[in-house]
Amino acid sequence: MITNPDLYTLTLTCRPDQIETVEALFEESALALSILSPPRSAAAQVEVLLDGEPAPAWVEDRLGGMDDAPSYTIAPVGNLDWIKKVAQDFPPLPIARWTVYGAAHRDKITDFKTALQIDATSAFGTGEHPTTRGCLEALDRLLKNEALPNQETPSPCGRVEVFESESEQKLRGGVITDATNNPSPKILSPAGSKFSTLPQGEGDFLPSMNILSATNPSSGSSPHHYSMLDMGCGSGILAMAFAKAVDGGVGFGVDMDELSVTIANENAAINGVADRTTFIVGMGYAPPLVEQGAPYDLIMANIFADPLCAMAGDLKNHLKVGGHAILSGLLNTQAETVIAAHLAQGLTLTDHQKLGEWSVLALTRSM
Repeated sequence: MITNPDLYTLTLTCRPDQIETVEALFEESALALSILSPPRSAAAQVEVLLDGEPAPAWVEDRLGGMDDAPSYTIAPVGNLDWIKKVAQDFPPLPIARWTVYGAAHRDKITDFKTALQIDATSAFGTGEHPTTRGCLEALDRLLKNEALPNQETPSPCGRVEVFESESEQKLRGGVITDATNNPSPKILSPAGSKFSTLPQGEGDFLPSMNILSATNPSSGSSPHHYSMLDMGCGSGILAMAFAKAVDGGVGFGVDMDELSVTIANENAAINGVADRTTFIVGMGYAPPLVEQGAPYDLIMANIFADPLCAMAGDLKNHLKVGGHAILSGLLNTQAETVIAAHLAQGLTLTDHQKLGEWSVLALTRSM
């Protein structure tokens, strides 16, 4: 049994608007941080896992600069077989055509074609939350309705690799060079890789192609690629599900959290779709790479109601005519507001599913 009797949990109860401040105060000392913030609740909890028992004076010193400082408790974690616990907490989870599983259950997977290994981390999206499940089920319905082609054979598309040298950019199957020194959005990749940043200058990518797609110049072929944007990608589960299930599908994910983007790129490598998915750090539709990849056949966003409403116009402008959108992260009580924001942009609601208190919306752009 793997145990550690010196682990302690510091649990701080605060207002939802204090969460980021509390995180910042303890993140450098924490082995792990977790947040519990139920919708419509006036209180949230931040749990800080620490190596050793923290002194109350140490905690209070950090909270001293806060108005209305959070209350807190300190408790030993106890002796647990952590590997066994994680494995038990995340057995294989069938969702529509996919099976989501943790690494501890890899030996139970017999068909990896639509299997997704997503281990529990700080990045949102393991399939357990109703909104993630709802988004995957909505994607599955699109595939069954033949709105998108089912995956039969891998698409021969390439991934943009940008090396440490600012002037040496290599594309599998071809080469693009660039000498721009413009600030660039980050593409965070597994440790040890040589991915760094992608340029923003015009002409950095082949025209009229998704930024993830390229045809080998020597092949003379121009396969069609179906492009998907995962807005607020978290673990990358939606873009990876798209890439695995859609013939010629390439997924592009954006998230403002650097750690989530790192995890998403690691997950893509683990699941064998690193050549058909890319994840970058960015805020909404602002990164130039998002514009360069447009228009998209599908846009999926599992975030919150307010940013969904705020970005409705951007979604419409980045979606192909005839393209589809799947939205979630919103409560049933917020659905009418989110729907109205998108109808005002000329989109058409094609489906509204309710999973408990959560809603999943499907829309299309007809013009």
